[in-house]
Amino acid sequence: MLDEQFKALRAVPRKMSFSEVYQGLQTGVVNGAENPYSNIYSQKMHEIQKYITESNHGLLDYMVITNTKFWNDLPEDIRTTLAEVMDEVTIEINKKAAALNERDKQSILDAGTTEILYLSPEQREQWREAMRPVWKKFESEIGADRIQAAEDHWSRVMKMLSSLWNRFEEGFIVFLLTIMTLITFVYVLLNNLYAVFYYFGALFENQNSLSDFFYQIGDQVLDMAQAMTWSNALTKALFAWLIFFGIAYGVRIGGHIGVDALVKLARTPVQRAIGLLACIACLGYATLITIGSFEWISTLFQAQIGLGLIDEAADAAKLRVTDTGKAS
Repeated sequence: MLDEQFKALRAVPRKMSFSEVYQGLQTGVVNGAENPYSNIYSQKMHEIQKYITESNHGLLDYMVITNTKFWNDLPEDIRTTLAEVMDEVTIEINKKAAALNERDKQSILDAGTTEILYLSPEQREQWREAMRPVWKKFESEIGADRIQAAEDHWSRVMKMLSSLWNRFEEGFIVFLLTIMTLITFVYVLLNNLYAVFYYFGALFENQNSLSDFFYQIGDQVLDMAQAMTWSNALTKALFAWLIFFGIAYGVRIGGHIGVDALVKLARTPVQRAIGLLACIACLGYATLITIGSFEWISTLFQAQIGLGLIDEAADAAKLRVTDTGKAS
């Protein structure tokens, strides 16, 4: 079977003793070998191989074999116990083998004498298609049901991975949109809210304690707004990731992205309720921005300082309330 699978890949297989493989690679008798990382590293094959292709095209297993009569003659409880022990030991040994291969793979990478190549999904599918005639050829020995079971299992695994990736992709896009919206909302809110407290400070001008209270809150809100100098940089970084994931998501589903990516995950009645709340929130947000923008620009023109930074806008807002004689 090993011969046939490499013939299917248009290679010329050559049988030789494992102890002779290193010399065969070194002298050019063979151009490549099929081995796990632990064998490659322990035999120092990476020192003479320029490339290693991590294909994962086969599974290297070791079988425990016993005489059928001997096994059947054992008491049932002993057979059950032995089978359970074998299952437990197999799982543990497989874990250790996987860890050993990962360790030796890293050692090969650290050595820097060979380059590890990885198959793309398209190349891996080409390998699978090239191997199908081999499966068919040995179908009578392996069993058509086993081959079909293996294919079904592979299909389920790929569907599961695809589903996990799709959920992660959608969730990450929702996360980016949510964080960007919250940062922008808080930033805009703070930059307009201080003016409300300044207004009440001026309104209660004759009551010093109450007026000072509102002015102090306004100053604190303004300080918080001015401290959010990081918000623009963070929003730009989040938007860059949104573009990266958003384009891929849009191409995959053949549509556009938006806040409806999260809403579509809910049931229809919930979608309608969220849509109504979203409309109300958007109208309120738009009203707040409209009023705040009008007051901001009006104040800037009254103070004759033009369209400047937030510090200048804050000074302009304070200049307006000082007409009543209150200094802030």
